[in-house]
Amino acid sequence: MWQFSGVVRLVYNLALEQRRDWWRQYTANTGKSLTYVAQARELTELRQSFDWIAVVSQTSQQQALRDLDRAYANFFAGRAGYPTPRRRGVNDAFRFLGRECRIRRLNRNWGMIHLPKIGEVRFRWTRDIAGTVKNVTVSRAALGWHVSISCEVEIDKTKKLNAEAVGVDRGVVHTLAYSDGEFADLPLERLRVLDRRARKQAQALARCRHGSKRRKKAKARLARTRAKAARIRKHWIHERTAHLSRRFGTVVIEDLNPLATQSPSFRKGSRSLWLSLILDILLHDFQRRPAA
Repeated sequence: MWQFSGVVRLVYNLALEQRRDWWRQYTANTGKSLTYVAQARELTELRQSFDWIAVVSQTSQQQALRDLDRAYANFFAGRAGYPTPRRRGVNDAFRFLGRECRIRRLNRNWGMIHLPKIGEVRFRWTRDIAGTVKNVTVSRAALGWHVSISCEVEIDKTKKLNAEAVGVDRGVVHTLAYSDGEFADLPLERLRVLDRRARKQAQALARCRHGSKRRKKAKARLARTRAKAARIRKHWIHERTAHLSRRFGTVVIEDLNPLATQSPSFRKGSRSLWLSLILDILLHDFQRRPAA
């Protein structure tokens, strides 16, 4: 998988360099614009010249070119900044089309997925797969490799929705408070344990010599601990937003200073990012619902 992510990242960066530095020469020589189609054609020639590039799935490399083409479209539309190169350790991911992957369930907790040119890989079965599989993304994070399966699901528009409204307040004692008197709190005990562990690991990291193998291992341990805490917070946010979108038809959130109103456990190390994440996921959940 390291080879796949490295080659896909290289293809993306080469295509970005070509579009950024050589588009004038390409247009002058060919009279055409440098688009996804032109770069996909040159990718075929590149794969014929280098075996270590051809050994990686062509679909994953084409998906990287599509990502770059979409990044440029968002830039010219004013929706995002100029595309930047992908970096090792940050952008370790590659994507397949859903029709290329075969998925089967082994038991209650484990499943098996067949990835092109990689073979069968066992993964943790966290939820049922509904609808048609469109994309399969394999990514590397501090806690290891992850597989994300994107599905197309039909929504029943005849289902009656709840029209009840609720207000959500960010509190100090409680993480969230609802206008109906209900409260929602983060799992503070687990977060405090991880926070104490992260402080000790950060101190151990500071005592390691720069460039040493021991420092590299200490840095990885600290990253895993912080990733676990972030995963707990994000999982809690998904649970709360799903609960709100399923139970209520309208959710009202007051517009106040997030740093002054968040509880200390929710504010630590996150600033206002967690509030933005709540709003983004809640908006996404409501957009997925059928129109009333």
